[in-house]
Amino acid sequence: MKNDNLLILLTNDDGIHAPGLFALYQEIKKLGKVLIVAPDSERSAVGHAITLSQPLRVWPWPPANRAAHPIPPK
Repeated sequence: MKNDNLLILLTNDDGIHAPGLFALYQEIKKLGKVLIVAPDSERSAVGHAITLSQPLRVWPWPPANRAAHPIPPK
């Protein structure tokens, strides 16, 4: 049963195009609103990366509420 008061944040380090990310979105959107935030490309093993000198850029990415580019491009 969908709860419109429930906001679910879905993220990964494999990139916005990872097939598992969209597959999981398809299932959990049945539970509530889903916001997906993921890098524009695969970023495994950069969990300690931080951005200090550049602005963070975020873009909407259909078909879900997706965003990309949380850290500067490689």
